[in-house]
Amino acid sequence: MCKAIEDLVVAERAESEAKGRIEGRAEGRAEGKKETSIENIKKIMESLNTDVYRAMDILQIPADERAIYLPLVSN
Repeated sequence: MCKAIEDLVVAERAESEAKGRIEGRAEGRAEGKKETSIENIKKIMESLNTDVYRAMDILQIPADERAIYLPLVSN
């Protein structure tokens, strides 16, 4: 019985670690996307001499995501 419990614990730990790696990669991709978008917003603002709202329009950033970028991009 102890061996079965040990095997179960090992299997659960492996599953948890795999899930953590997957979640970590997803978070990393999301953070990378956000940083890229911030850089692109700033480049468009500078190149076209426009405001943050127009830059986000050009990049077609969805309305529900814009609040994330506004405090991170200075006019």
